[in-house]
Amino acid sequence: EIFDYGVGIPNELEVVLERCVGLSTRWPGLLPDSYLTYRLYDLPPHSTPIIRCCVDPIFEDSASYPLAVTTDVLEYLNVGSLWVYVFDDSDSQTPPTYLAKTPIPLRSLAAGRPIRGDYVLRDPSGSPRGMVRVALRWKYPFQSPDIPTKLTDAAENERNVTEASQRPIAKPRVSACFLLRLASVIFHMKSSGRKKWKFGSTFGMHKGRKCGKCEGSGSFEKIGRKVK
Repeated sequence: EIFDYGVGIPNELEVVLERCVGLSTRWPGLLPDSYLTYRLYDLPPHSTPIIRCCVDPIFEDSASYPLAVTTDVLEYLNVGSLWVYVFDDSDSQTPPTYLAKTPIPLRSLAAGRPIRGDYVLRDPSGSPRGMVRVALRWKYPFQSPDIPTKLTDAAENERNVTEASQRPIAKPRVSACFLLRLASVIFHMKSSGRKKWKFGSTFGMHKGRKCGKCEGSGSFEKIGRKVK
């Protein structure tokens, strides 16, 4: 059965519950009839066979889940944990209460890396009740569904750069001081009746004082001189 939650990349996740070490029951001197159970993502719960009268039970329980890796699954792996519970089948409480539990962070799976380790089992009061060894791994090379998104972002960035290069570039404006200075020169030439003038190096617009914008100085009389 393939569990496909939306469009995703097909893969297969293997979960192995290897063994427990140092299990203890609620009642001193009794040996537990233990079994483990967990629920991965939104899939049905899974339980191991019962190992009776053993404090170090070996389960070697393996389950494989064909799973389409979608963005939802990836988010679950990044922030979620697989909670593994141990129950004592000899416990007569109704409803049954778990003996101990432990979380297994799944972040490594979101990067394609396997998980394997020993995790401390704690009862509802927080006291340790033993350890469990768990392994999780992808059967096939992992491919993240966010790869197409990254490619799309790169194409979007390239399009923005292209649009920016095609935008018109504003040309530098001609100084208003320069235009006024030029108009004054022309007006002075026309009003004096002299047709041949040679512009000097001083183009000051403000009589008797220096102009900071045009870096000129002097008076209107210095704007031009007659060519003999």
